[in-house]
Amino acid sequence: MKKVLVLCILTAFLTGCGNKSNSSVTECTMDKQYSAYTTSKQTLESEGDIVKVILFEGIIDYSSKEQLESAIVQIDAAIESVNSLDGVEVSYEKLSDTSIKDKARYDLESASISTLQQLGLLSSDDAAKETKLISLKKSVTALESSGFTCKTK
Repeated sequence: MKKVLVLCILTAFLTGCGNKSNSSVTECTMDKQYSAYTTSKQTLESEGDIVKVILFEGIIDYSSKEQLESAIVQIDAAIESVNSLDGVEVSYEKLSDTSIKDKARYDLESASISTLQQLGLLSSDDAAKETKLISLKKSVTALESSGFTCKTK
């Protein structure tokens, strides 16, 4: 009986040690104009083909200090509302008198389907909308077709 118990513990230990997670981090960058951003980076944290977290950083350059200050007033007015959404965290960092870094974190496991649709991360006709599954492969394909360069770490 003692040998069986030791064997079970050893088997459980070896199984646990040999079990590798299929988690990955894929970084997609673009160093040219994309929407309002002069440069942008999206980081997709996934398990298998399912994206769990999306991190976004983008630099926005303004033509003047006044234009930046006006934009900051608008951003500050909206940021609290956006951050009240489950699974969403947005912020910005002022880099100079004419540029900011826009930052966002989307936790796809805690965000609701309506939030994901509202943010444009899940289309209303998406087949996976019932389960909130966002495919890593499809996301990378879409980003690359928009001009991003993607690498999995």
